[in-house]
Amino acid sequence: MVVHIERKADLAHLIDHTLLEPSANAVQIDILCKEADDYGFYSVCVNPYYVARCKLNLRNTDVG
Repeated sequence: MVVHIERKADLAHLIDHTLLEPSANAVQIDILCKEADDYGFYSVCVNPYYVARCKLNLRNTDVG
C-alpha cells in the first residue's frame, strides 16, 4: 500500500500509539491516551489490563 503524505499531520491518523511494557503504570497509560488524542493517532495499543482505562480516557475522541 502506498500512501501519499503531504504534511506530518496527514500521517498521524495512520499510527498506533503503543505502550506494551509489562512495567507500564496507570500514569503512563493516561499520558499515552492524551498524546494519542492530541496528535490524532489512529489507536492505542496496550496490555489487556489497561483496556478499560483507555476506553474511559478516550471516550468522546476519534482514537480507537
